[in-house]
Amino acid sequence: MSPTEKLVVCTDASRTFGSGRSAVVAVHGTTSEVSRGARIAIAGPPAPASPPCCT
Repeated sequence: MSPTEKLVVCTDASRTFGSGRSAVVAVHGTTSEVSRGARIAIAGPPAPASPPCCT
């Protein structure tokens, strides 16, 4: 695996909350890549009744 090889690629991602006239577009058409050795953070509340993935 080369240092520039992409481990994760997300192309043209979108996220909309709600629907219809009250819909809110939070992200539209974004692209992201994670290469080997990159440092990333994942944030958000854990799902109910599941242990944290990192302690």
